[in-house]
Amino acid sequence: MNGEKNFVIRIIDLSHKKLFDEGIGEEAMVFVRKVSHVGLGTAFSTLFTFPVTILAGRILGSDEYGRFALVQSVGMVFATFMTLGLDTAMVKYSSEVGEYDGQASIISTTYVLISLLICLALAVSFAFQAQLINAFSIAREELLLAILFGFLFALLNLSMNTLRALDRMRTFSLIQPLFAGMLFIGFITFLLLDVLSYELSLYPYFLAYGITSATIIVLIGRYLSHDYHKEWAGTLLKYSAFTAIGAVSFMAQANVDRLLINKYLSVSSVGVYFAYLMASTTVAEYLFRIFNTVFFPMASRQRDKQKVFKKLNRVMPFVFGGGFLFVFFCEYVILLLYGDDYPINPLWMALFAIASICSSIGSVYSWLLNSAGIQGVKINALASIILVVLIISLYLCLIPTLGIIGAVLSMIIAKSIATAVNLALSKKYLPGNA
Repeated sequence: MNGEKNFVIRIIDLSHKKLFDEGIGEEAMVFVRKVSHVGLGTAFSTLFTFPVTILAGRILGSDEYGRFALVQSVGMVFATFMTLGLDTAMVKYSSEVGEYDGQASIISTTYVLISLLICLALAVSFAFQAQLINAFSIAREELLLAILFGFLFALLNLSMNTLRALDRMRTFSLIQPLFAGMLFIGFITFLLLDVLSYELSLYPYFLAYGITSATIIVLIGRYLSHDYHKEWAGTLLKYSAFTAIGAVSFMAQANVDRLLINKYLSVSSVGVYFAYLMASTTVAEYLFRIFNTVFFPMASRQRDKQKVFKKLNRVMPFVFGGGFLFVFFCEYVILLLYGDDYPINPLWMALFAIASICSSIGSVYSWLLNSAGIQGVKINALASIILVVLIISLYLCLIPTLGIIGAVLSMIIAKSIATAVNLALSKKYLPGNA
C-alpha cells in the first residue's frame, strides 16, 4: 500500500514539475490529499445517486421526468433566495479566522441570518402563490413541492458548507455516502411498491436532505452555541450582498432554460433536455464540486492569489481538452442507460460537453475571485450581471427558434464571454505578484 501511495505521489510530483517547473510542496500535497478524500466520498455516493437519476428517467419517461426537473428548477430558485450567498461568506471568513471562538461567532451569526431569510422566503412564497404559479407555468401541487424542495436543499447546502468552513473534509467525504444511501433506499422502496410518479420520486430527496442536514447540525452543534455577533453580521452581509448577485445569476442561467423550454416547446422536451444536462454538465459539475470543496477555503487562506491564478492558467488547456473527451464519452454511456425516450444526437452531445467544460472552467475562476474578499466578489458580481443578462437574452432569442440546440448554444456563448471578463479582471485586480 505504501509503495502504491509513493508511486502516486511521484506521478503527481512529476506532473507538477512539468506544468509549473517546480516540485510539489507540502501545501499542494495537503490540497491533493483533501481533494482525494472528498473525491472518494463523492465517487462512493455516486454509486447510489447515479442509478436513482437513470432509473427515474427510464421509468417516468420524458414527460413525467420533465415535471420532475421543473420542480427541482423552481425549488432551486427558492433555495437561492433562502441563503443569498451568506453560506459562501461563512466559508470565506471561517477559513481565514481558523480558531474556535471566531468560527463559532461567524457560524452562529450566519445561521441566524439564514433562518430569517428562510422565514421571509416562505412567507412571500405562500402569500404570492397565484402569481408564482403563473410566472413558472406550473400547477399548485408542483409549486408546493418546489417550495419544500428549496427549503430542504437550502438546509443541506448550509450544513455542508459549514463542514467546509471548518475544514472538516474527512467528515464532508463521509457524509456524502449517508445522503446517497438515504436517497437510494427511499427511491428503491417506492420502486418496489410500484407506486413511482414524479411526485413520489421527489420524496427520497426530501428524506435524504433532511436527515443529512440534521446529522451535520448535531456534529457541529458546539459552533452554534455563540450569540448573534453584530459586527460579523455586518461583514457577512456586506460580502454576501455581492455574492448574492452571483448566486442569483447562477440560479437564473441554470434554471431559466428549462422554464423557457417548457413554455415554448413541451414538458417532454424538458425531460430530454434535463437528461442531456444530467449526462454532461453533471459529470463536469461533480468533478468541479470535488475540486472546489477544498479549493475555495485554501485559496481564501492564500495571500498571493496571482500565483494561484497563473497555475490555473497553465492547467486549463489540459482541462478543456481532456474534459471534453471524458464528458462526451460519459454522455454516450449515460444516454444509452436512459433508454429509448432520450435520442442520442452526436451534435447535441458535443455542444453539451463544450458547455459543461466552459461552465466548470468559468466557475473555478469565479471562486478564485471570491477568495479575494470584497474586491473579488465585486468583480464577480459584474461578470455575473453580464452573464445573466446575456444568457437570458440568448435563451429568449434562440430557444423559440432553435429549441434545445438554442439553449445549449446560449450557454456556450454567454459563459465564454463571462469567463473572458473574469480572466481579464483577475489578472488586473487579484492581490499578489502579477
